[in-house]
Amino acid sequence: MVTVGHGRLASFLIASLIALSSMLGQTNDSAYEEGEEIYGRIYSGWKWFHVYCYRCHGFDALGSTLAPNLRESIKVLSYAEFLDLVKEGRAERGMQSWKELLDDKQITDIFYYVHARSDKVLPSGRPDEVGEGGGEWTPPGEWVEAMKSVDLSTKMDQESNAEKKVKPKFEDS
Repeated sequence: MVTVGHGRLASFLIASLIALSSMLGQTNDSAYEEGEEIYGRIYSGWKWFHVYCYRCHGFDALGSTLAPNLRESIKVLSYAEFLDLVKEGRAERGMQSWKELLDDKQITDIFYYVHARSDKVLPSGRPDEVGEGGGEWTPPGEWVEAMKSVDLSTKMDQESNAEKKVKPKFEDS
């Protein structure tokens, strides 16, 4: 009788461990997939940066005599401000508008790339060559989590929401 009870307990514990390890595997897979997605966005941002921004903003977004160090600039810009700035340019400072050449996704990828450089989580160089052993770089999990909290709403979204919040409601007298 005692062995049957222990057998059931052992079976229960084994089944519980299998279920728990399955759930933990899903969590790790999910975190891995998020890291892979962010890596893809950053790699894409690196490519777009080197096609359109590098000439003025320099290697690794460090700036040049023509344009500022974006690793510093990004620290004071919201996503909406960055998106608007890239799309509209700054004619008074010699920056052209990029809205005809870059769509919102490409600009967002550049935003992620510049943030990774600014936050010093992405080493200097190509993201596919600066990782362990000269391979792909892996975004740190805590940085990926922090980037999830970045407000990616656009200026238009913010203005629309602001209008909704401050629009007075008039009652009939």
